[in-house]
Amino acid sequence: ELTDRFGKPPVCVQNLIQIALLRGRAHEVFVETLSSRDDEIVFSLFPEATLNPGHIGDVLGDIGEALRFQAAGKPSFIYKIPEGSGTLIEESNKILDAMKILLED
Repeated sequence: ELTDRFGKPPVCVQNLIQIALLRGRAHEVFVETLSSRDDEIVFSLFPEATLNPGHIGDVLGDIGEALRFQAAGKPSFIYKIPEGSGTLIEESNKILDAMKILLED
């Protein structure tokens, strides 16, 4: 709809929209904070998240060695971004897609 009314938005506007959508998707799977540091993306979970911990292994298996789960302190998934992979937003979306299984019983 934006494109119909105003033409193609600038890249910075497109990025802001992608980040807003990413935050919404993260919230759906109880990710409180999403941050990047060096070559990692950290998905920190809400402490009161009602996720099925039995599926953590499924998430890890789906993504492979690049993803690990940290239970100590604030529970988090930590993703080491493989060299030559997609953008931070693309990689974050991939992890969030895999995390959807945590919502299942």
